[in-house]
Amino acid sequence: MPKQSLAIDYYVRDIEQLYDNDLIQRCLQAIAERGYHMVADSERSATFDTWYDIVSQLERTRNDASVPVDPDPIFTPGSTAALEDEIRSYCTNRDDYLPIRVYSTARSGASLGFDFLLSLAPEDGLLNASIEDIYFTRITDNPQENVQAYEHWLEILQILYTVWHPIYAHLTGEEGPYIDQEEARALDIQWLYDINFLSPELVDRFGRERVLATPAWRIQTLDDNGVLIVPKLYYGSDDAHSREAAASHLGLPTEFSEE
Repeated sequence: MPKQSLAIDYYVRDIEQLYDNDLIQRCLQAIAERGYHMVADSERSATFDTWYDIVSQLERTRNDASVPVDPDPIFTPGSTAALEDEIRSYCTNRDDYLPIRVYSTARSGASLGFDFLLSLAPEDGLLNASIEDIYFTRITDNPQENVQAYEHWLEILQILYTVWHPIYAHLTGEEGPYIDQEEARALDIQWLYDINFLSPELVDRFGRERVLATPAWRIQTLDDNGVLIVPKLYYGSDDAHSREAAASHLGLPTEFSEE
């Protein structure tokens, strides 16, 4: 199966949030605390090969924790000076776009080898997190490893929700209508995606009891009383759940028509 990108759009409540350096720093700190190293997009070509070489070495020795791995600053959680400079410039000049490359520093476990792109796009009123789905679809003797990797990704997405408290967030690039900023702010949500973060306002719109009773693989109440809905396990053998059943429960369409 060819790899594809899984991208989540977060509709922030106020575009000024995306130029708030303190809020951006809180976001980076929260990601770093989960074991990630962040670099400026301009550093990607100079850092990726070094990081990937270490990941490859760890993959080869993952069953023997005693095997030493050469240390490198890129395997230290935190952010680079170049990224901090780019953030200051972005906030001061009010640029249209800020991409941040994020590398896992895990030496074992579900997040070993994770890298993703975090983007701030004020013109669209969006924060976006994008990762390749290869981490969740690998051919392995233990399919549970893919489930654990997907669960870790959902944890990262939840961290972003907790920092930014958007009005809404969902998986993009799949079947379903395009939702613009005005529709999100008006709570005009007419489709259930494969990942959905509903703010408290959206939960109230559907009815909290109804939302929490949705037949889904993952239903989780968030720190602000919003709710995460993941209808089914991504590319997993999950015959017990379907996006269509979850959508029908919430009174949303089960088939998409562009008319």
